[in-house]
Amino acid sequence: MASTEAILTALRKRFRSDGHVPHDEMDMLHETGKAPEALLYSLLFVPTLFIVDDSVLLMHGVDEAERHFLEAKRASGMPLERLEASINRVEIPFLFIDRDLDDDEERLLAEQIAEAWRGALAVFCPERRFMVKVIPPEENGDVTAVEFFERRSEPG
Repeated sequence: MASTEAILTALRKRFRSDGHVPHDEMDMLHETGKAPEALLYSLLFVPTLFIVDDSVLLMHGVDEAERHFLEAKRASGMPLERLEASINRVEIPFLFIDRDLDDDEERLLAEQIAEAWRGALAVFCPERRFMVKVIPPEENGDVTAVEFFERRSEPG
């Protein structure tokens, strides 16, 4: 998980108010944050999860997500963990209309999303074990991604 100081350092480069740099996280929130945006971003950090055919999936707001997953499961032939990861994945820059993030900011945001998803999954299915991963740009077509899948077997 990214440290608060690393996040504040990144944010301080972007936000200045009245010529000074906010010095802690509460200053940053108070001086530059907007409550409706916080509510919007909560959808990203506390995602809607659901279970289809014993797989925990992100609800992406896609109509017929259950049917899509079941068809992909039957047709793809890929291992279940890989299929789940492909569905339970977000690519950071493509989440937003404003894609003005540098590589460090992209990584910091991905780490925060991953940490939040770990918590959400632990609450949603406390008896299950999940792997939540940040995928670096060099492994994902030049963009950072976050994905998860259920770990059904012991690492070997």
